[in-house]
Amino acid sequence: ELQIQDDGTAPPSNTCTSAVYSVVTPRLNPARPAGEWNQVEVTLKDRHLRVVWNGHLVHDIDLDDPALSANLPRTHLLYRRPNWGYIGLQNHRSLVEFRHIFIKELD
Repeated sequence: ELQIQDDGTAPPSNTCTSAVYSVVTPRLNPARPAGEWNQVEVTLKDRHLRVVWNGHLVHDIDLDDPALSANLPRTHLLYRRPNWGYIGLQNHRSLVEFRHIFIKELD
């Protein structure tokens, strides 16, 4: 789950925009101000996750890297997550809009 918030001035944390929510802190918080569109490119090939947010590389990680799961509860361990599943978009009690969504299967 990649977090989306209107917190562009907040320091990077595991709950800020572009975080792998409550698990991995991004390299920086690249969020644009509320009301502006964010551009996000997510690539997941095998177990490698790469996220570019508003032109900034925020994640380039191996989900099976034990260091990413150190000190996490069992429910958050990345290496235990399946290689398949749904792509979901959600919000919590506020308006959110998405546009120009493209999904491409990788070879």
